[in-house]
Amino acid sequence: MSRPKSIVFQSILMVILAALSGLNAREDLILSLEEVLGKPPERSENFKEKPRETFYSVVKSEENPEMRQLIQKQQMGLFLTEDEQELMKEYQLGGNVSGSNSVMRRIYPPVLRWLETNVKAGSGARYKFINCWPNADGPFPTALVLDPEIAQQFVAGIDEYNRMIRRIPVSEDTELPWEEPYRGRYITHSPLGNQLMAHAVSVIIPIRESLEKAQEISMEDWKSILDYYTDKKTLDSESLFLVATKEFADLAIRLAGSYPFTAFILEEPEQGLFGTQLPTDTGDAVKMMALQETYEASLKNIICPTLIFRQRQNPIIPINDTLLMKTIMDLNRPLFLSMTDFPFRSLATPEEIEEDAAKKQEPDPRFVYDAESAKKITQRMLYFIQQEGKSQLNLLPEESTEPRSRSQTTSILNQFDQMTSRLRNFTDDFSGVGDSGGGFDDSGGGGQDANGDPIE
Repeated sequence: MSRPKSIVFQSILMVILAALSGLNAREDLILSLEEVLGKPPERSENFKEKPRETFYSVVKSEENPEMRQLIQKQQMGLFLTEDEQELMKEYQLGGNVSGSNSVMRRIYPPVLRWLETNVKAGSGARYKFINCWPNADGPFPTALVLDPEIAQQFVAGIDEYNRMIRRIPVSEDTELPWEEPYRGRYITHSPLGNQLMAHAVSVIIPIRESLEKAQEISMEDWKSILDYYTDKKTLDSESLFLVATKEFADLAIRLAGSYPFTAFILEEPEQGLFGTQLPTDTGDAVKMMALQETYEASLKNIICPTLIFRQRQNPIIPINDTLLMKTIMDLNRPLFLSMTDFPFRSLATPEEIEEDAAKKQEPDPRFVYDAESAKKITQRMLYFIQQEGKSQLNLLPEESTEPRSRSQTTSILNQFDQMTSRLRNFTDDFSGVGDSGGGFDDSGGGGQDANGDPIE
């Protein structure tokens, strides 16, 4: 895929300037898209400790006094109204509490289409993936996302689906809800997936064994999987992005060098790539030279523009400067860097998890996000996608975050009117909603694989 010359020259100039500045990370905003994304985030002038807004994914949302009172009320066995029960459900599933989480958008569900597919790869093996895309005429920019939080969101979604099904009186005529929005809830309940989908980027994620064994899937099978999706009418193969967190850095680099992605977005790794043991500092010239050959062997195949997110507290920034960044620069690849003061996300330590288990609290990994870093990363990711892709970003309608009315009937009617208006405006922008084609089967009974076989 050819890139506009201006972008290539801009990228090369940036590489040269970065090299001359001693590999100090630059904070280059790619393009202004204020009509869609709003004002770009401010650059960080000084690194300093300051009060930070954090929020939790999967286990709980950010706490506030109103929610604490509601939790205490539930623990005392007091009666909860329907509105309060809805708020508790959102809280327990890690969703937005009355829209208080500024990083996430409450996407209006009817504008989304979902499909879980058991894709048959070239080797004959099958891998489960979920794809979510706007319910409108495409094609749309597409992102394959690799993130360990997908596993926790999958489990939380299955639990919620099962609880909901148990409350439904089932008969032969009962139409059960689709499972995909629950099994793929990472796409709407995590900062990366949520912001991509909110801006009409079709999202693909591996689930179950496909995520657990993602590192073991051969590159040939990965190519088969990606070919299957890029053949779809609703997905833009010329706006295909790979988005990976640091936990999948090894796999993401191998994938970016093996498949013609439009661009590559990576959270900077915090450990040696490709199973390498890093020295304690860059002074060991012999060790660093050997490692540089290992890094170059994998990085030389990446020819697409690459955006790497860094954070100042990463303990191996100097080593990454030499092994990762300098290698990409020496290969004359278009490289964009963006720095945050604090980590995008942190995990509970093993000791904290054991302490939670001892207190009979939820033992699952807690993904704690820094709101400022998450907002900065997701915005710059979207600017980069708009710059490098051929399809335009569009903002999907947002579900109402207004306080729920005490009159449930009035509330429902008001929300229906608001959502109808939003959906009408959305479909006008896309010239009508209809069957988006592309060979998908979303009849409610699951999808089909590349050979037309039903999902197992």
